[in-house]
Amino acid sequence: MTAFQINICCEFSAWETTLKNLDSVVERISVSICNLLQLDGRDFEINILLSCDEKLQELNRSYRQKDKPTNVLSFPFFELKPRKGVFPVLPKQRVEGMTETLGDLAVSYETTHAEAISQNKSFEEHFIHLCIHGILHLLGYDHINNEDADCMEELEIRLLMQFGIANPYILTETE
Repeated sequence: MTAFQINICCEFSAWETTLKNLDSVVERISVSICNLLQLDGRDFEINILLSCDEKLQELNRSYRQKDKPTNVLSFPFFELKPRKGVFPVLPKQRVEGMTETLGDLAVSYETTHAEAISQNKSFEEHFIHLCIHGILHLLGYDHINNEDADCMEELEIRLLMQFGIANPYILTETE
């Protein structure tokens, strides 16, 4: 059975006071992704940095040349290219029984909080969406072109449904 080992580094205290059940939320996300994508029995590790706008702006500037904070950044350890409906083939160089690191995520508290308010959703719901989005990036999914975006959004919507979270890509009349 496939499993995600999720290591969380919380360097901004507001995370811990806002999401009291942080570990269980992240665990539920990883189980949902494993089940939906029917991963191949390998164990994966993901590191999540829960930080602030200042840190995400620094990372965004350093790695994407965008001098502004953002909600989530993904730093994959492999370059994977999934095809629609097919999980990407991971590199073969691995030791049997060894946990493979997929990569790192960094999430900003302030941007996540502000977006949750502006989108009229709970902080936890938006955090779940951002984690799913970020982990899919680690697995090689992207939204650079319309076809890739459609595929990634479809997976996000299916995963969010497992948490009782509405499709975030449906525009309301006020948008």
